Amino acid sequence: MQYKVFDRQKVYDCPIYDIVEAKLSFEKYNKQDSGMLIRHSIEKRDGVAALLYDEVNGQIKLIEQFRYSTALHGEPWLIEVVAGAIDEGESAEEAIKREIIEEAGYDVSRLKKIMLIYPSPGFLNERLHIFIAWISEANKISDGGGIHEEDEDIRTVSFPLSDVPQLISSGKIRDAKSIVALQHLYHLESKKEHED
Repeated sequence: MQYKVFDRQKVYDCPIYDIVEAKLSFEKYNKQDSGMLIRHSIEKRDGVAALLYDEVNGQIKLIEQFRYSTALHGEPWLIEVVAGAIDEGESAEEAIKREIIEEAGYDVSRLKKIMLIYPSPGFLNERLHIFIAWISEANKISDGGGIHEEDEDIRTVSFPLSDVPQLISSGKIRDAKSIVALQHLYHLESKKEHED
């Protein structure tokens, strides 16, 4: 199956992303041409996200911060995993280690990439590299809290790993990337317990 882009125009330019309008056509499943269509996409650098896990204490660490887009639904402060964009020249691993220090103040003792997802493919080209990051209180190297110059105001919150099902089912955690990481770690640790 084929597609063809006839024209692309940047309609909005922001430091973090661009909004692009494209004129395109694609071959449908029935082999017919779709005809000329207009589609919009938000185009940005790939991102990273990590669930922080203190294995010794059985605690997960998440962050809480103000999110204007969720405030529109009456939920202005969101609990989620550490996340951010990959800077030019950085690997996904380098980016997430930097973000963890900036947002939560931990140096990572072990890092495992669990998957690469498209968070919202209907309009966003971003790919998100999701990690589990093992931490300990001995590796706390700063207060975290985000970058003041970027107006970030972030706090770290902790929960027992055993609370994961209730955190998700109750709606306390609604962020998709966080749910993906939480379910993955919970499943991984539950499987370990059954094997022991």
